[in-house]
This record gives sequence, C-alpha cells and structure tokens, in this order.
Amino acid sequence: MDCTGAARRRAGCIPLDTGCVPFGASSIPLRASSIRFDPVESRSIRFGPAATAYKRKLPAWPAVEERIHDGQEQLANKPDVAYTSKKSIGGCKMALPPLYKYLDARGAKLTLGNGTFKHAKPSDFNDAEDLTVQSIFQESTESALTKISSAFPDILFRHVNHPPTCDSPMKQQVEILQRVFLERPDAIEIIKAEWNREGQEPVYDLEHMHQVCVDFIRYINGFLQEHRVLCVTVHKESEKMWHEYAEGHKGIALRIEPNEQKDSKFKLFRPVQYRETRPPFYEDSLDFITGALFGNQQARATAALDKIVYSKTLAWQHEGEYRLVIPLREGEQWNTDKYHPEEITELYLGILMSENDKEEIIAMARNRNPQIAIFQMRRDMNNKLIADQI
Repeated sequence: MDCTGAARRRAGCIPLDTGCVPFGASSIPLRASSIRFDPVESRSIRFGPAATAYKRKLPAWPAVEERIHDGQEQLANKPDVAYTSKKSIGGCKMALPPLYKYLDARGAKLTLGNGTFKHAKPSDFNDAEDLTVQSIFQESTESALTKISSAFPDILFRHVNHPPTCDSPMKQQVEILQRVFLERPDAIEIIKAEWNREGQEPVYDLEHMHQVCVDFIRYINGFLQEHRVLCVTVHKESEKMWHEYAEGHKGIALRIEPNEQKDSKFKLFRPVQYRETRPPFYEDSLDFITGALFGNQQARATAALDKIVYSKTLAWQHEGEYRLVIPLREGEQWNTDKYHPEEITELYLGILMSENDKEEIIAMARNRNPQIAIFQMRRDMNNKLIADQI
C-alpha cells in the first residue's frame, strides 16, 4: 500500500453507487397510474381503478430490491467509483488538532519497525455496533411507510415547480401529478381525499417491506466491512486510554502529523460524532421521501453513509476519536498501510514500560525519524498524567 496521493484520494471516500440506497424514489407507492389527466381539458380529472400493481399481495415495491441488486453489481464492477465527502475535502484545508495513536509494546515495535500503521476491519472493533446500520428509519418500518404514504400528495404539491431527480418510472408519475397541480391547484384536495380514503388497501406489503429492510441492512453492514479504519485520539494524557490501548501504561502513544507537501492521507482524519444511539440510515422519513424525489441523489448517499461511519454512542465519548476510513478495492485484503517517517513527530513512553522495551522502542523511533521528540509520562503530586521531554 502506498502512503501518497492515491491512498489519500481514497481515504474518507465512500464507494457507494446511489443505486444501492434503499427505498429509491422509484420504489415509493404513487397512485399516479390511477389518475387520468387531460392537459387540454384541465377540468378532466378522474380516478380510475386503484393501482393494483402496488396493492397485489405479491412482493410490493419491487424497485427497492432492483436498486439494491443494481448497486451491488455496480460496486462489484466499478470498484474505483467513489463519492468523496465534502467534509473530507474540507478537512484537508482545516487545521487538525494534535492526534495520537496508542499502542502496546508489541504494536509499537511493529509500527516503528515496519513503517506502517495497522488499519482495523470494523468487525475487529471493541464496539460491536460501530460502523453498522441498525435501522433504516428512526421509527418502525410500518410507521415510516404510513407516514410517507399519508404525506406524499402534500410533498408533491409543495414541490410542484421542482424537477424530479428520481428514476423512471417514478419520475414520469411525479411529473403527471405536478402537471395536475399546476393546471388545477385545487386538485390537491381531491387527490388527498382519494389517497386517504377509508377502506383503501395498503399500498405496500408490510411483511415484504420489513424483509427488504432487513436484507438491505445486512448488505450495507457487509459493505462497510470492506473498509479499513485508523483510529486516533485528541487525548494523550487520558488514564483510561493508556489503560485500554497502551497495555496499562506499558505501551506508547505516537503523535501523527500529516505532511502537507506530500499530500498525506492523514489530512483526511475526521472527528467522530457521539450520540445516544446508533443513527438510522435516514433520520426523518419525510425528509427522506422529499430528497428521494427532488434531491441530489449522490449527496444523499454520501451523507447517509458518512453519518454511519463517523458516529459512535456516548459510552465512547471519553475517547475523543478521529478516524481515517479507506475503502478496499476489488480483490484487496490488507490491514497495514505505510506512513511518511516525518509524520510521527512525538513519542510518549508509558509509566510502566520495561527498560528493555523502552531502549528498543526509542532506538527504533529515532531510526524511523531522527527528529522525533521523545517524552516520558509520569504522574504529578495530584496524580495527574504529564509528559516530560527527554
């Protein structure tokens, strides 16, 4: 693996084709096919038979599965296609805080001796839910689908002058209703009455759609396993971090500083956002449907995945984590990546490190970067961790 421009361009990128985002707009139930509209005679609005294609007790909303399947094929066939997050690009221009990597003594020797950092597979994390999707929507699938169906006419009416960005055939169905609303603004009440008429059969098969959600979550979680992650922290004097990640003070902490002149991938470290629970793929079902019909589909896919990748629960807030996420390309399997020697600028030695380990690690650090600053950790009279340069 290289540590220069190519790796940097991939770091922080989410290689997801919008085709595999669940509930593409073409899969939303719209009874436009049951509306007859004559553009010449604008008063000619009538409702035909219910759109049985959406109501039959066969698998409903088939386009959902088609979009997931298409996305999987496109990922397999186009591994170089990636959506680079705007936040990642912005991160290149913003100054990062001091960042540190904790290592046990063995990890320190491997890192310094080989000139590589280990990048973890998400399934190896100590937080089993990290980098996973637990749900599609904030609410239950049934509640989300009911909410979307009920609000659908109003959403279309509010966006009557917005060109739809969804795929066919949904795009054409939306355009039909937009023409209806432009010609007859009062048609909204007629359509809403028919849409929500008591006794209407559901426009979706709940059991089937629940399984679609389960399958998509399984697919996305598998997709996220095809990334490698380097986790660092803003805290070099954290008792808990020294205990958990540096072998109970027998290891080290290394400061990482990106080399600006060499277009370092380390410029793409991003902060983790801490939340009470894992985020759903879509925060709000109505924002979802509005975006699915009229939004920037690439931006929506990127934002949804960024939120999953850079979120953890509050139980981990003490870690003050930044992370670098690199997608694997087709056929790749690796867990270490090189760094520029000058990018490890400071070495902090644990309080309980053995003298033999200390001597060996200092020698390896100076051999890797002769300019590295070396510090010994100790506790002051108030039992607070501080670092003395040696």
